[in-house]
Amino acid sequence: MGRMDLEAFRRDCAEPKPVYYLLGDQAYLRKKTFEAALEQVARGARTFDWRVYDLEKDSEAALVEECRTPPWMSPRRWLWVHNARLGGKDLLEYLGRPSPRTVLVLELEKKPAGWPAQPVVEMPSRTNAVAWVRQRAEAEGYRIDVAAARTMVELAGEDLQRLESELEKLFLLRLDQRRIDRDSVLGMVFPARDFDIFTLIGALAARDSSRALTILGRLFEAGMTPQAVLAMFHWNFRRLAVAREYLERGRPFDEILRKLKIWSYRGKEREVRQLSPRRLRQVLLRLQQTDRLTKTTSLDGRTLIERLVIDTCGTRPV
Repeated sequence: MGRMDLEAFRRDCAEPKPVYYLLGDQAYLRKKTFEAALEQVARGARTFDWRVYDLEKDSEAALVEECRTPPWMSPRRWLWVHNARLGGKDLLEYLGRPSPRTVLVLELEKKPAGWPAQPVVEMPSRTNAVAWVRQRAEAEGYRIDVAAARTMVELAGEDLQRLESELEKLFLLRLDQRRIDRDSVLGMVFPARDFDIFTLIGALAARDSSRALTILGRLFEAGMTPQAVLAMFHWNFRRLAVAREYLERGRPFDEILRKLKIWSYRGKEREVRQLSPRRLRQVLLRLQQTDRLTKTTSLDGRTLIERLVIDTCGTRPV
């Protein structure tokens, strides 16, 4: 049996097979597949010919019995099953001889050994999110430039469900212009100060004190407290230290980005490899010292952080 993506599954629904294995962990694509299956049953017939099972709590015997029950009001009965991997002897026997008037969609991490071959709907775990954002916007009649799409992915990550939600907000915001640029992304989807934090981390790593101080001033003007700035510094440098450690262990860079959610470093593996683990530890120690000073002395927190930035940029690259 062949494999298909979401669009192929939608086309296949015109003359569906009795069983589909749904593989993959991309929540957005799984949701869209669910919606495509649900649309095959008229709203007024769903009480009778559509049902969702979860084999963590529902009876396998009840599922199989309903699979063998003819539809009441529709050409076919559609059944969607979560945690299908928990299916046992009864389900396996049914899969060998499925009812032609029932469509059974089984959510699986992978096809269990010994299960019969069935059409596979595969949800890729890795997607070119920047290209997806642009294609999604264009499908709705909007233009979005590469910088805007990349900014969204850098700050939100590659979860298509979240990106879809943010795009829907932008579609309403830019309904008249039908064009989405980077400024509209920063203004609507993410607070500009969040983007500045990532940029500031990069300026510190590059020893660009002038740029770092300019961004730092912007953050303070936006209302961030010294404690919040220090917390963001520590959080980001800690992730960079872990990323550097993973690289030393030979972990793929794309895998590290997904695990640590450091999307702003996409395409910058060389720069991250140049970060010295020893200097990263020194920066983290300096952050802890500055944090302690803001809490135990009367010194101005902003002044302490500005001094931290100057000291960090004045040494060799981290």
